[in-house]
Amino acid sequence: MQRQRRQCRRSGFYGSEHKQFLRLMTRLGVCPPDTLPKDVPVWAEVLMQRQLKVLGNRRETYNAAKRMCEDQLDATGQGELWTCMLFEGERQPMDDYLSQLYTIIEEYPDVRVHRAMNLSVPGFSNAARHLFRKYPDAIESGQLRIYSSKVSDIEFLVSRQAGLLAFPQIPHKRGSHAGEISFGIYCKDTDFAKNLIQWYRTFLVDPEVGWIRTESQLNTVISELEEEMFQEGRE
Repeated sequence: MQRQRRQCRRSGFYGSEHKQFLRLMTRLGVCPPDTLPKDVPVWAEVLMQRQLKVLGNRRETYNAAKRMCEDQLDATGQGELWTCMLFEGERQPMDDYLSQLYTIIEEYPDVRVHRAMNLSVPGFSNAARHLFRKYPDAIESGQLRIYSSKVSDIEFLVSRQAGLLAFPQIPHKRGSHAGEISFGIYCKDTDFAKNLIQWYRTFLVDPEVGWIRTESQLNTVISELEEEMFQEGRE
C-alpha cells in the first residue's frame, strides 16, 4: 500500500477519492478547472460512488486495458470498444495498438471498434490512411469507425462494462501523442461506462468531423488540420 501511495504521489495524483474524481472531471472538461469538491454536480456525485481504481503506473494501466480487450473479444455478439491512442506506447506511437487492432478486425468480426486518432500528427494520419486501404470492408460495414481527435494528453479505452483513462507522465503540447503513461483510472461498472462513452463522443472526438466514412473525407480532414496548424504557426 505504501508503495502504491508513493507511486501516486510521484504522478501528482493524490488526495481523497473525492479530489481524485474531481481531477478526473476537470481533466475531461466536465467541470471547470477551478471547481471545488462542494461544487461537483449531483450527477457526478453519483458517479463518484462507483468503484474507481487508481492504477499507479504504466504496467498496471496496460494490463487493465488488455483485460478489457479480452473481455470484449469473449463477449459474443456484443463486443464494442471505444479507444483513443491506447496501447500506443513510448517506443512507436502506433505499433502496439494497431497490431492488436488488426487481430480484432481480422479474427473478431462481431467486435466493433470506435477509433479516435489525433490526425494532426503525421504518424497517426498516415496510419489512418493505411487502415482505410487495408480494411475498406470493415470501415464500410461500420466494424471499424475512425474519428478525428485533437486530444493529445490522454489515453482512453471503454467497453460496455468498463472504462479506463490513462494520463502521460508529462502532458505534451498539442500535436503530439500521449507518450509514456504515468497512471490510470479504471472502473468496471456499466453505468460509469455509459457516461464515459458519452464523453468520448462529446469531448475526445472532434464534433465537427464526426465518423469518417471514406478515404476522401479522411484526406479532406487531414488537409484542413494541416492548414489550421500552418496558420497557427504564422501567428
